[in-house]
Amino acid sequence: MKQTVQLENLSCQNCVKHVTQHFLSMEGVSDVTVDLDKQTAAVIADRSLSAEDYQAALSKTIYKVLAVQDS
Repeated sequence: MKQTVQLENLSCQNCVKHVTQHFLSMEGVSDVTVDLDKQTAAVIADRSLSAEDYQAALSKTIYKVLAVQDS
């Protein structure tokens, strides 16, 4: 399943790296591509994940999940 996660507070390539690492640490997530300009992450996982699931993965960061859309 592919989902697009709308994010807030991404400002640099380090942010991209951190979000990618946090999302890849989630159970079932196999691929993450973060677009800094669009402030989105394209996530491939074996099941649908909620905004709360993604925010929990980013809980100790400054990044915020604004929305999740199935693609």
